[in-house]
Amino acid sequence: MFQIAILYTGSLDDRSNAVASLVSLARDNDWYGKLIIEEGGVNPLLKLVTEGKLEGQENAAPAIGLLGRDPESVEHMIHAGVCSVFVKILKEGPMKVQAVVTWAVSELVAHYPKCQDLFVQQNIVRLLVGLGVPAVGMAFSGYVTQPNGMGNLEMTWLPVLAGAVGALGAAGALGATYCSPYITMDGSHHARPSGQTWY
Repeated sequence: MFQIAILYTGSLDDRSNAVASLVSLARDNDWYGKLIIEEGGVNPLLKLVTEGKLEGQENAAPAIGLLGRDPESVEHMIHAGVCSVFVKILKEGPMKVQAVVTWAVSELVAHYPKCQDLFVQQNIVRLLVGLGVPAVGMAFSGYVTQPNGMGNLEMTWLPVLAGAVGALGAAGALGATYCSPYITMDGSHHARPSGQTWY
């Protein structure tokens, strides 16, 4: 794919245009997402998110979420350094890019729930909470006090992601409505029925 070559060697403007094209391809077809990963597109995308101009960052950030459609792809991005990119953007990035990165975090977690603990360890969750990201979204192992006062180890829900993109204004940037993949109201873990939104 010539767009990936441009990500490595092009000017910042050319790289921004190339990533916009790649996002369009990945959004429309999972096969293109796999191809972008196989052709080495993850590292230059991550670099553009942190070092590019605002337009390039806004174009590259959705690609991270779009490429993380299965556990293997998420693992690849984790090994490429996606956590440090998330931390940098959530600490000091422009608000629009922070919103899209918030969406990307939710996508990676939705497709590979095992990455949740890593996101806690890397302070990504703390940074999201610090941004005021509302509602329900990610489950974490932890100590939970029961109504009877007794404690036990089980899944605890941390208020992180549902509605985050809408709250931070990135839904329009992605051209889609955000839906959290999970919700809990009684301490249990429930998958969101397909097509249903909760804000």
